[in-house]
Amino acid sequence: MNFVDKLAPFAVKHGLANGVLPSLIIAQGILESGSGTSELAKNANNLFGIKAGSGWTGPTYTKRTSEQDEDGNVYYINAAFRKYPSYEGCVMDLVHKYTHGTGWEDHNRYAAILNQTDYRKATAALHAAGYATDIKYAAKLNERIEQYGLTKYDKEVIDMVKIFIDPGHGGTDSGAVGNGLKEKDLTLAISKRIESLLTDYEGVQVKLSRTTDQTLSLKQRTDTANAWKADFLLSVHINAGGGKGYEDFIFNGKVSNKTIDFQAVLHSEITKMIPEFINRGKKRKNLHMVRESHMPSILTESGFIDSPDDSELLKSDEFLNRVALGHVNGIVKAFDLKKKDASTSTPAKEDGDLKFTSGTLKKEFETFLNSKAQREIAVREAVKQGYNAKWIKDLEEGKASDGDIAMLAIGALIKANK
Repeated sequence: MNFVDKLAPFAVKHGLANGVLPSLIIAQGILESGSGTSELAKNANNLFGIKAGSGWTGPTYTKRTSEQDEDGNVYYINAAFRKYPSYEGCVMDLVHKYTHGTGWEDHNRYAAILNQTDYRKATAALHAAGYATDIKYAAKLNERIEQYGLTKYDKEVIDMVKIFIDPGHGGTDSGAVGNGLKEKDLTLAISKRIESLLTDYEGVQVKLSRTTDQTLSLKQRTDTANAWKADFLLSVHINAGGGKGYEDFIFNGKVSNKTIDFQAVLHSEITKMIPEFINRGKKRKNLHMVRESHMPSILTESGFIDSPDDSELLKSDEFLNRVALGHVNGIVKAFDLKKKDASTSTPAKEDGDLKFTSGTLKKEFETFLNSKAQREIAVREAVKQGYNAKWIKDLEEGKASDGDIAMLAIGALIKANK
């Protein structure tokens, strides 16, 4: 079995399920591992140079690798990389990186890669996201895709179920406000939970109209869903106006039987999950989101923000999880989605060494580790504060890992201030 034949099944399985073109994954494997001939590929089934990181609990493979300090000087360290039982593990981790981002930024820098149907746009988006420093990286990937005819593995993308989720309001439009809550915040929280839960299912792609506190017109939302050719549009809202409970809406004009069936299924599944809410029924109304969309569309109203009883429930993360799960159960039943294998349903952890909530701190940390001079200062100060002098020799021989250096710096600081 050649390299492409060995890698392709995993690229198709995890790429198509998460909106990443299999041709992109395979081309990266060819380019980065020399078609499986690199040291990491042969000894660790690691095709993409994914480091172990502090969150990795699996086996590792240590190899000498070059790094650059802030002045561009090259130095060498022994680094631990993830070791996988097969190529599937590294494909899962790569895909997770694209679907979830770096983990330390407040946005997903790789979002533009997702749900592409044109491999050239996908490789350009990967380059624009800063995945590789090689300015010819995208061109090299395109060459491999064309040389090996890898687009044949992308053909199943059109068969994916495409779910468009619209978190109502956002940005300058807060939506309904009451009892210390804003509708725009709740709709985004619920929508992101729905998106996350749907990643446990095979053959589904999800796109959100917004993933941050962004201002969008109603037309922008339906235009995006229509251009994407979604199979289903779900607009998530919270009600107001003096009532209580849950209700949902479809267009009050001509709609397909599928739309009516979908509303019945979602309504049933959602109300099962939130019995605390009064069931206000399935309704029809002339609303933009369900009128101007070209696919079956439903707008849900999960509780009244101005109701003390409803709003108290909406302040609970556990309750919002159930609201989201009800929506997901309805979508799963409507489209007969199948759960992924247990071995693939849990997202792989990000391959960063540490998680940061501050991008500035993350950058400073990386600058520190990439500076040969600062690494030496940290180690010598640690030895001065009582750590074993062997660390100086380990540093000179490239045996001290990034984690070692970081902890020596922290330890030295603590000892110096005791």
